[in-house]
Amino acid sequence: ILVNNKWVEAKDINNGDKLKTKYSSIKHGDGEDFINGCLVGDSYIHIRDKNTGCLVFQDSKNTEYVKWKIKCLNTIKFNDTGDNKWKSEYNYEFAKIKKEVYNRNTLNVFKDTISDLSLAIWIMDDGHFKKTHKTYSISVKRFSDNFEVLEGIQRLFFKSGLPVKYKIKSGNFVFDRNTSDIIAEK
Repeated sequence: ILVNNKWVEAKDINNGDKLKTKYSSIKHGDGEDFINGCLVGDSYIHIRDKNTGCLVFQDSKNTEYVKWKIKCLNTIKFNDTGDNKWKSEYNYEFAKIKKEVYNRNTLNVFKDTISDLSLAIWIMDDGHFKKTHKTYSISVKRFSDNFEVLEGIQRLFFKSGLPVKYKIKSGNFVFDRNTSDIIAEK
């Protein structure tokens, strides 16, 4: 086995040794930010068993957008299930991500701040641009009336340099015009 750039017998491997492998993480490059944006939006991870999961895209209104997301994640193979859903191949890493983000909780997906790419995907999934006011909003209905989560998401936006207000009853985050201009420039 190739360990720490030299060949050794398996019995001589020690805890902490770095093994050479062909495994390539799905979170390489911008993959993590892209997937994070999807997970807080319209996508989710389905667990087949405790050790494997798949990323699921669904959209009955804009299938071209889903196909674009699949093309962006070109190292992951997806299958069209025929019911406006596309499922990736099952793998260990998606099961691991599901455990980390627990029920697509935005506070678990983003640990500190929201990247520009994650925000862009999230806006494309759950956002709205109000032309008359030239402002963005993002709907997170699954957290309506959840003060703790909505406050946490608001803090994430503030840490990311994007002040925002939210409506507790609807779970809707509304950016003012200045912040919307900042988002548009990113």
